[in-house]
Amino acid sequence: MKCFFLFVCSLFSFMTVTARQTPLQRCHSFFPDRKELQDDAIDYYLFTVPENYGQADTRQIQLAVMVLHSWSQTPLKDPVLFIQGGPGAAASADIGFWQDHPFRENRDIILVDLRGTGCSVPALCTGEGARMIGLLAADSRDTTTTGKTRVVEGCMAQMKKDSVDLSAYSSRAVARDLHALKAAMGYPQWNIYGVSYGTHIAMTYLEMFPTDVRATVLDAPVAPMSGYYNHLTGNFARSLRLFFDHLRNDKTAAVNYPGLETLFYQTLHDLEKQPLEVAADKSILSSGKFILNADDMALIVQQCLYDQQLMQVLPLMITAFHDRNKPMTEALVKAFSNRLSMAYGAFYCMLYNDILCHNSLEGYRQDAARYPDLPLHYFESDMQAAKIWPVGPRQEAFAAGVSLAQQPVLLLTGEMDPLIAPADAAQLTTVFPHGFLITLPGAGHKAGYSEEGIGLAQQFMDRPEQRPDTSGLAQKGQIRFVAGVKVSGGTGRLAADLMQLRLPVLIPLALAYVWLLLMLISVIIRSCRMPVKFLPWNLLLCTAMIMAFLLPWGLYTAIRQTAGINPYILAVGLPGAYSWTITLCHVLTALTGVLLLVFLFIFTRLPYRRLYTSSMLALVAVMAAYLYWGL
Repeated sequence: MKCFFLFVCSLFSFMTVTARQTPLQRCHSFFPDRKELQDDAIDYYLFTVPENYGQADTRQIQLAVMVLHSWSQTPLKDPVLFIQGGPGAAASADIGFWQDHPFRENRDIILVDLRGTGCSVPALCTGEGARMIGLLAADSRDTTTTGKTRVVEGCMAQMKKDSVDLSAYSSRAVARDLHALKAAMGYPQWNIYGVSYGTHIAMTYLEMFPTDVRATVLDAPVAPMSGYYNHLTGNFARSLRLFFDHLRNDKTAAVNYPGLETLFYQTLHDLEKQPLEVAADKSILSSGKFILNADDMALIVQQCLYDQQLMQVLPLMITAFHDRNKPMTEALVKAFSNRLSMAYGAFYCMLYNDILCHNSLEGYRQDAARYPDLPLHYFESDMQAAKIWPVGPRQEAFAAGVSLAQQPVLLLTGEMDPLIAPADAAQLTTVFPHGFLITLPGAGHKAGYSEEGIGLAQQFMDRPEQRPDTSGLAQKGQIRFVAGVKVSGGTGRLAADLMQLRLPVLIPLALAYVWLLLMLISVIIRSCRMPVKFLPWNLLLCTAMIMAFLLPWGLYTAIRQTAGINPYILAVGLPGAYSWTITLCHVLTALTGVLLLVFLFIFTRLPYRRLYTSSMLALVAVMAAYLYWGL
């Protein structure tokens, strides 16, 4: 018995030590509050790697790994590994997209938050997005430049304080992480899907470990030799020109938005002279205000050209900026604030270790000088801040060596991409002579996220030796410009609260409706005993209360249907088919005001004063919620 006890103890000790030495450890979900993920077949891991592969005494860091299991009972043994872009963005942020991806029909999908990002440990400078919004909110180009330099300085100081090795966060280090992860998970090979800057990491990985990979999709491929900071303004101008061409070629859009290109440049000119000050949510900006200038508008438009759904509402946005529509501008500022969320420590490390060695401030300024009407100065401050960062040594561009020449690669580009022009991506055909280059008409950045791009990637992954079928792409590449929208800055706020289920806002509204329902029932019961002279007042009050109950049903239906068509429309307003809900809200607000005045005028003569006082308070409480949202 004693020997058995010692054996069990020894076995337990051995298993404990072995577990501690195992770099890949199962863990709990990174998304405990997302029920749609809890019900799915997803495993979560933390993978331990050395921070600096070149130092024996380096500390250990952990990468967050998610395995989305295939829907098939007999999946193929070569999963798809997703490499996120940014740099500094988290793969876990896109888990909703990959959850429903057709790759899962016969393969597992693996998401990794690369070192320094997302749920990985440590995540570097993840709170800097709020400071970036604050810099954009200031009405000064110099403030943005000097402010971003301070942000970089602060981030670098914090990382040094936390003993972060700044040189260890590079594409080559990530490639070694992925090679080690593949071995730890026991895969002989896997497939790669890289997006944006993740394509540069993917190409670095292919260069270092070519036998690890069966097939690769490079979505919005970054050509290392192109130096995209040096072409940034020019690529934006090219994309913008194509956007206005699409608009002119669309007969309906051309009628709805005549002279939009002239209006765009006129608005930039007006904002340069007289910026627009709008209110901002204090949870985003402590000052509570955002000053929209020409630089801000140019940046917002540039970001819109990343996404075809944003392009569809871009004419409405430009018109709103020109009309100095404050409610809608406030909603847009809030919507775009989320686009600046990422791990800025990882971003700066990658930027200064990998990217800027291929670019120069002089090259950026020469390119920008060719387009004086496009004030895209936000990115210049990245170049300025490089002065305080130890920029890494220049790495040679990829050459079509034997190791890469035979690699099956699909290069997906978007015609409208304002960051990576298709001509830049075409340079990679010399690196991958057996690759397939496909440009999707009307698509922006991350063209592979479109319905057409998903289909092409699926075809390629099943048969990487065969070019995907591109018939019919031209017809599907039209931008469906949105028109006939009832403009309202409040729909975006209401939609955000509903979709994120913000209980501190929604619970008081629900209680107000319960109160209103009780009052409506009581008023109807008392109506039969009401003096005839007060019946019109009673009827008007009941009508308003019934309209108040119709309003949330109409708004919820409108928001749900619109979100299914294009969620970005909600930042602007509602389509014409649902404009009646906004009109109803305006009519009900006015009717509540009239009822309140009449109530005060007849109060001393009114029977059932307590009942009607309570009814008016319930109605006012309900309408106050909609006024809070700006409807």
